[in-house]
Amino acid sequence: MAKIDQINLCICIFIGICAFQYCTANGSRRYGIDVKLVNVTDCPDYGKPKPSIKAPVFSREPENLSFRDCGVWQSESSEEKAPWHVVLETSERVDCGGILISEKTILATHRCKEVYKEFKKGNRVRIYGGPCETQDDLSTCHRFQFFDKGRGSGLLNQKVLDAHLINMVGMPYLYVWNVENLNLSDSLKPVCLWNEDSSRDGELQFSKEDSYGFVGNLSGYTDTEKCFSSESLVPNLLCGVYNRLICLNKSLHSWSKKFLLIRDGGRYYVRGAEGFKGENSSRVAWLDLLLDIKTIASYSTDIAAMPAIPETKKKHDFGIKESFENCGSVNYQVQAEEMPCFSNDSAIRGHDPWHASLTLHFGSDPKYNYCGATLISQKALLTAAHCLFDELGKKLAASKVDIHLGMYDFYNAAEESRQNLRAASILIHPDYNHSSGSKRHDLALVLVGESQINVTDSVRPICLWNVDYDLEKIANSNGKLVGRALTDGQNARYLQKIDLRVTPYVECFGSNRVFFAEYMYPTENFCATDNGLSIKEGGTGLVFYNSTLRRYFLRGVLIERITSSNRSTGSYSLFTDTTNYMTWIVQNSSLD
Repeated sequence: MAKIDQINLCICIFIGICAFQYCTANGSRRYGIDVKLVNVTDCPDYGKPKPSIKAPVFSREPENLSFRDCGVWQSESSEEKAPWHVVLETSERVDCGGILISEKTILATHRCKEVYKEFKKGNRVRIYGGPCETQDDLSTCHRFQFFDKGRGSGLLNQKVLDAHLINMVGMPYLYVWNVENLNLSDSLKPVCLWNEDSSRDGELQFSKEDSYGFVGNLSGYTDTEKCFSSESLVPNLLCGVYNRLICLNKSLHSWSKKFLLIRDGGRYYVRGAEGFKGENSSRVAWLDLLLDIKTIASYSTDIAAMPAIPETKKKHDFGIKESFENCGSVNYQVQAEEMPCFSNDSAIRGHDPWHASLTLHFGSDPKYNYCGATLISQKALLTAAHCLFDELGKKLAASKVDIHLGMYDFYNAAEESRQNLRAASILIHPDYNHSSGSKRHDLALVLVGESQINVTDSVRPICLWNVDYDLEKIANSNGKLVGRALTDGQNARYLQKIDLRVTPYVECFGSNRVFFAEYMYPTENFCATDNGLSIKEGGTGLVFYNSTLRRYFLRGVLIERITSSNRSTGSYSLFTDTTNYMTWIVQNSSLD
């Protein structure tokens, strides 16, 4: 432990008021922030109920663990350190304790500030964890000074690769360290990240892990207000996190607390980090990390948490009519086309009159049928934004985009049903960032001149979605996607059809946790599984048949097809959810 931190720690113990390793008896300045004592009742959230925080989702498995086999430990002695306890130390022997949360990730509190600074300067940081081979060899066995009553921690060969700072309560507070693959064992294994909401907090067994890896039980869970008397003076930073504190009885050596743990179902989970002690209080307020678990996971290279699901947007009101007159209708004798589950076959001529194919002109040769698009009015087609950039990442001019409507036989340029047009303008969604590689807001409108598109039985706009926007309402139902596909390794001659099952967000995430943790944004996009034929055209629309209205409605625009990490479950395709962008679509498509 750095000498200056030892001095600060001892002073704080002496006066009995310690928060974040600095003293606040007369106010102070730390990390460039003025810290003052205020009465706890002056905090804006004092007396208000804690907000509900949804449980993080790590896996489709019933236990929903953040990492395989995490948190299992049967302690046999009070002097035995937790197997997830690790130490980070610089060449100058500045050190701090952390906890292992995966094979490649260490989580540490603000106590690692100096180690973090040294690492960012380019200095090497050693990792210690598990037992020492030789207790007396200080070059390979680490012991904290003063208070380390147990065995030391052994030097590990793996390197620290990167470190990330998470600011909380207005100051640097958590550090996520990425390391090389550690060799896990019974004496070196990760603790789990908490995987539920806060509804059972009053029933759970809480424990605290101190800076040296020792774990002890805590009791007295109660409302946050009971953690402080009405006269309590607290650091002003506490007010910013008052509604996310967990109040428990003070334990022996509470000044050395590091992480708040929960033992549940035979596993240990990390739930909170060291927080605040009110003046003359017998209780300690821990900082709840439940709200930060997704951020922590995002900095890890081998933990993935599903993004939060926000509220859906308010449904656009088209009045008593649909988005376009006679939209979404098909002129065939059998009004309701049967769509059996996972039936992959050629489409039926004339049954998808809203589908368009785009030919792009960049590079040495035209890119025929490069992407798909969906006609939504006589003026506008909807497609994926990424389709309208060239190989150098430059947005295409409208003159470089040809539109083919009514196409069925790709080899027959003389089809009577076809209408071939040149784009008049291109409108990329303002929030799309092509250079970032992000798949968010991947939506664009291709606009044509007035009265250029003739509505016929072979060319007709699709209806925009006009019912509940909640994706879970159509989860596990089938939509239809058409476009050009590969059959027997060759480009199909005729338009192909594939039926895709819309998957719940949790299933989608579980199919490829690493990919969807980065690219899935619930309500902005969603995925569906095909279990078969692959439509190769991005930008193609996923449509659904409403048997009551006898019309088809557009819900998604194809971004990318992703191979599942579990081959037995088929492949998943990611779609932009049009309902999240309905206002922008309507305002720019002559539909308002």
